[in-house]
Amino acid sequence: MDAALLNSPTALIVNSFFISSSAIKALNLAVSNIPAIPITFVLLNLDVIDIIDGMTTKPFGKGPFYPGTGVGGHCIAVDPEWLNSAAKKRGYVSKFIELSRLTNNNMPEYTVSLLKKALTFSCTNGIRV
Repeated sequence: MDAALLNSPTALIVNSFFISSSAIKALNLAVSNIPAIPITFVLLNLDVIDIIDGMTTKPFGKGPFYPGTGVGGHCIAVDPEWLNSAAKKRGYVSKFIELSRLTNNNMPEYTVSLLKKALTFSCTNGIRV
């Protein structure tokens, strides 16, 4: 176990480590899910996966964070909401956390639209799926 966890004065501090980590992951996922980023790479005939794989070789940041159908799991979906709720009770609203939620919540619909386009292309070109 990490020394910082073992030496933490309270359970609240330890829990805050995990909540902060999940909030940061949610924000990073939201950034990677901004449609303009991968769409722009596709329009430039660049491989999005190759670009993301290359980004992971840099010494900064955590990742990789791939665009996907949403955040998945419990922590990334719930912890940032708890953090924002706690902040609201103290008079502060994190618009970025709210925007990350909105962005990630819209990814399933976007993914379905991509699948529909792919299936329509396949069917009209005689490709069996």
